Amino acid sequence: MITDPTTLFAVLSAILGLVFWLSRLGPLQKLFEIVPPVIWAYFVPMLTTTAGLTPSENPLYDWMSAYLLPVALLLLMVAVDLPAILRLGRLALIMMLAGTLGIVIGGPISFGLLGGLFDDPETWKGFAALSGSWIGGTANMVAVQTGVGASADVLAPIIVVDVVVGYGWLGILIFLSAYQERFDRWTRADRRVVADLNAGLAALDQSRRPPTLADLALMTGLAFGGVALARLAAGALPPVGDPTIISRSTWVILIVVTVGLALSFTPLRRLEQVGASRVGYLALY
Repeated sequence: MITDPTTLFAVLSAILGLVFWLSRLGPLQKLFEIVPPVIWAYFVPMLTTTAGLTPSENPLYDWMSAYLLPVALLLLMVAVDLPAILRLGRLALIMMLAGTLGIVIGGPISFGLLGGLFDDPETWKGFAALSGSWIGGTANMVAVQTGVGASADVLAPIIVVDVVVGYGWLGILIFLSAYQERFDRWTRADRRVVADLNAGLAALDQSRRPPTLADLALMTGLAFGGVALARLAAGALPPVGDPTIISRSTWVILIVVTVGLALSFTPLRRLEQVGASRVGYLALY
């Protein structure tokens, strides 16, 4: 079994690289469209742990949870274009908030109705992580998992549910997209805002450039420096709840997300032109 943190990091990095390399091979692309690389990036290390190649607990995992996850969130938040989101209009924002509220309320209700079917007292943490995924995607799921302290054993079946339900619903939406124009005419929807947003995204793709050494140094310094300051600030904040709902790690995530969104209104958002969000996703995976 590999226990040395440096060697373990090398093995996990190699697994991640192999997964994404395989996802680009022609014969396997259809498979990775159904089950995306992020799922394989989670399950393959689980298989190596089950096989006894990698440990279930290691100081490396604690370090990655404490630093790489907040680094990923900070870079992803810096890349967010909040003004563009606000330009979607009041109705679109109400729909987004209604969907979020439905999951926030539906999660505890569903656990209250079905929680008795599970023997593990930690099951609620899996429901919390699943709710986080359906609100904000994989990054949010991992953030919630870290915040509530959900173990890998609890999260494994949740990821299966996330994939089956999430991509099943995606398939339904793709089928219904054929009726989009007819539905828009019926609801008298104004698609100009969406068209403008798509044009803005296309312009961003055209403005991307390869990162320079200075760009990478700035991203690294901003991300790790910001996380270090967030951890320092979180250490001065008290835990909330009994049992604890907001721990120090949760405070770190809340601070990092808030600071990242604030920085997205500054010139630092231009780091997205050199791949800030891609570096963030790499740290997340």
